[in-house]
Amino acid sequence: MRAVLVILFLLGLSGVSSGQEADDDPSLYFFNPSELRSSIRHEMGMSVGTHWTKSPMRDVYTSVVDGVAYPEPVFSRAIGIISATYEPRLRLIEYKSDASISLDIPLTLSFSLVDVLSGSRYKYSAEPLTEQELASNIFSKERDGIVGICHVEAGALLSVNLGQGATIENTKTVGWTLSAGYNFVRGPLLMNFFEDYDKADYKSYLGWGTPVARVGIHADKIVVYYMLGITPTRVNYQTGSTFDVQTELTNTYNRLSLSFRIGR
Repeated sequence: MRAVLVILFLLGLSGVSSGQEADDDPSLYFFNPSELRSSIRHEMGMSVGTHWTKSPMRDVYTSVVDGVAYPEPVFSRAIGIISATYEPRLRLIEYKSDASISLDIPLTLSFSLVDVLSGSRYKYSAEPLTEQELASNIFSKERDGIVGICHVEAGALLSVNLGQGATIENTKTVGWTLSAGYNFVRGPLLMNFFEDYDKADYKSYLGWGTPVARVGIHADKIVVYYMLGITPTRVNYQTGSTFDVQTELTNTYNRLSLSFRIGR
């Protein structure tokens, strides 16, 4: 990313210099608040059944078999059934009409199933244990249903845009976007009222963040995006009487979505 910025900056300097001498327009344009309409692109996106996210390790679930404790990492998870996104894309730097660097802010609301699970899909309960349960070698409880439904996301991505969609003036048929940034997740928004779960018990499980990368293909007013987590969660823990170290390496974000440009 730094290399791209340096290259565009050097190209822009040469463009600005030649423009001043020959009374031409400069090659490099920087964001100007007074020209916000030409520097921002609005998009609405959606995904159906192609969206899920997983937190870093939240806790450890301990099962006891024949008097031996077996710990497993516990994660918060959200599986999006239908997700909708509004995304303003602010062009910070434009190189002629061919390329740009933008700050993208995807805001997502998802009708999703949100849960706290171990690696073996054990429905971990954050309800406090009683002294009697601890004395009976019960170290964690299992729930009957999911924790809740619906979650929201807010991201901040720095993107390099080429071809169609890079600038308002670009008339090419196809364009590309390569992005990297951070995505915050908050959920569930609604707790499982059938099981009467207490939100206070799960307050430390309801939000997380993950670094992400994204690639997008633009065609006219339609964009196909694929976003994924770029720092898989690695968990080392001991299991069994031999205390072997086990490792779980999993992705933290996955989404394929379809977006539509609004206006210019």
